[in-house]
Amino acid sequence: GEAANCVAVNGTETGLEFTACGAGGSGDITAVGDVASGAAFNGTQGTTLTFYNAGGNATQIYNGTTMAFSKAIEMGSGNITYVDCGASIASAITAATAGDTLVLGSCTYTVASTLTVAKALNFIGQGPEKTILSNTGTNVPTFTVTADGFHLSGVGFSGTDVASAISIDCTGGTTCNNNSIRNFKIDISRVSGGFDGITMIDAGGRIEHGFINYSGDLTVSGDQIKGIFQKFVSTCELDTISYISDVHLTGAATGNNTNQLLRGIMLWNNDADTSLTNHTSYVREATVVLAPGNSTISTEALEVQGGTNQLTQNVYDSVFDGGIGGG
Repeated sequence: GEAANCVAVNGTETGLEFTACGAGGSGDITAVGDVASGAAFNGTQGTTLTFYNAGGNATQIYNGTTMAFSKAIEMGSGNITYVDCGASIASAITAATAGDTLVLGSCTYTVASTLTVAKALNFIGQGPEKTILSNTGTNVPTFTVTADGFHLSGVGFSGTDVASAISIDCTGGTTCNNNSIRNFKIDISRVSGGFDGITMIDAGGRIEHGFINYSGDLTVSGDQIKGIFQKFVSTCELDTISYISDVHLTGAATGNNTNQLLRGIMLWNNDADTSLTNHTSYVREATVVLAPGNSTISTEALEVQGGTNQLTQNVYDSVFDGGIGGG
């Protein structure tokens, strides 16, 4: 059921709408300004809007004129911090602690170098058409994640020479299943060479409700472009589960060499290591459309590689235009 002490907040002056809930513990919200817990705030009641938790801590976010998240709002075990348009996301990541949530605004953030996330963090945008991370670097990922507990929703990605939008790499770590990428749009390309839209190495979780448009120029023999690439290489990673649902990929590539590949979704297990077992992947309501620029480029809309009992794939209600491979 719904968590206790929920407060619906509708800041009509700014169009901000959200609901704040506690879970019945010490971090519960008990009141919002002069509005009782569970009531709605319409942006005009009282002169201030303040979050109070059960510990008596307060954070003012409405001053009678405008909404602002200039301070962290304590909710449960983590803080919610608004990263203003023009502010540094990298600095916000450094200042955050595990379990915190970073709320991004309705604007384009310039990302000149990779955003490294080495702790469990949540990133919430205002929608993939409104909150956009523009990667202006050269052949670098927008996000590199090395810890379990990465959650992102409502964010778009752009860039013209990108190694990947999101790379989650838990190689050699403990079980890394608690990740999610939801309500997203990736629109990236690469000037020269292979790249991935989303990479998950020894990591599981959910990739849901999104679009990936990717294109590039393959110049070297063996280069590959992949929309979603999930691979398992470490014996530490057992019983990993991943879900890819309601995701739509459109890939394109040009090239003039041999053994070049344009792929949609690739699920790969190190079949030389028989200890890598019990990995399960679910693909549901996905579409993949691939457009190779010339005949030297091979295509595989879905590719599954894994030995006996190593990788179990379940595919439902999906469309793959570009071939299916496996081994």
